[in-house]
Amino acid sequence: MENAHPPTRGRRSLLAAGVLASALAAAILLTAGGGSVNAAGPTGQSVIVLIGDGMGPAQRTLTQLTRYGLDQTQPMDSLETAGSLNTLPFGKPGATDSAASATAMATGEKTRNNYAGVDPEGNRLETLLEIARDQGKSTGLVEDNDVTNATMAGFAAHIDNRDNKQRIAQQFLRDTKPDVILGGGEQVWCKKGQKPDVKAVIPDEKCHGRNDLIAEAEGLGYEHVSDAQSLAAADGPKILGLVRQDPIILSLIADYDPADDPNYVPEEDLVDKALDTLGENPNGFFLAIDVDEIDDGGHATAANLVMKAGQQLNRIVKVIEAYRAENPNVLFVVTADHETGGLTIEDPRDPKTKVQGEEIPKHWWHGPFKVKGTDNKISTDWTTDEHSSVAVPVTASGPMADAFVGTHDNTHVFDVAQQVLTTP
Repeated sequence: MENAHPPTRGRRSLLAAGVLASALAAAILLTAGGGSVNAAGPTGQSVIVLIGDGMGPAQRTLTQLTRYGLDQTQPMDSLETAGSLNTLPFGKPGATDSAASATAMATGEKTRNNYAGVDPEGNRLETLLEIARDQGKSTGLVEDNDVTNATMAGFAAHIDNRDNKQRIAQQFLRDTKPDVILGGGEQVWCKKGQKPDVKAVIPDEKCHGRNDLIAEAEGLGYEHVSDAQSLAAADGPKILGLVRQDPIILSLIADYDPADDPNYVPEEDLVDKALDTLGENPNGFFLAIDVDEIDDGGHATAANLVMKAGQQLNRIVKVIEAYRAENPNVLFVVTADHETGGLTIEDPRDPKTKVQGEEIPKHWWHGPFKVKGTDNKISTDWTTDEHSSVAVPVTASGPMADAFVGTHDNTHVFDVAQQVLTTP
């Protein structure tokens, strides 16, 4: 059962007296969770964690080969340092889910699958987002899927059931209070019987919440937007942007063109708006970003979706690196919550290839795909349509980026990010 007692600090979160003094001074300048305009960008240190959901080493390699070739390094692999993270969850040597892994990165503590922001006994854990907020920094979430999904819940909720999405949304508004919340899933936020602002593309895109959380958010000072035009005009400091989700999937399986959809906002544009808004706070910010459609591609054993979503993630990296060029006091971490699909990359195979006398089901292999800029081709093969326990790559730039060199547990993201956020 969800525990309502105050957050526990965890094993590494005691703050030095100088940091507390800095936070107190910041409180004079800022209202809780808010920001004040600072055209030169933040002077305090900031952290951005970009998660390619389900993106293991082969997913990164597949995007590199098919979208960038052999002579150009993709943006996510062009950061200053590289390493790997182990992703096992609490209590068993199996595969983690997104909620448990995001919780490990956000709190430095392992937990059970399906749990977000709580320990294995259901006790509340303090997250990086809350640490940043309590330092007087601004905070944000950006998601290409339902913004109350398991990954975002791990950073900004405290719940023992990742599927209780309206409760997660309520916790965003009433408890953890991110300044910027951008992504999909409007139907969780609007009350059953209401007409959603985002035009339905598939039949189940209807309001089904018990409460009108959009109205509640507006009452708390959030500017609610639902399309590209209104997002561009939003000036913060608090924005709830509920726009089209899963546009890459829709473009693959339906007669849908994102270019004709006013409710579709490319995720790199969501990130750009988040950076502009959060960057107005001179104390700095914390921002968690998730590209969920890589995971969707793994579950569907769909190589085309993995490649498109991987390229989407690279576009986000370019936006963030452009921001960091003007604001180098930002730690930027690119990693994954887990690997999905047991993906491997092979030489092109004959469709009638047999293994142990049986033809390989087309469900498990795809291709051939051209290696960009060459005449070479590759195929992909999958071992599962679920998560695996494979260690995931991590790349980083900015303050303390060299701490990610080598192999670490995924709790190491918290260890490093917390130090950056709490250093005056």
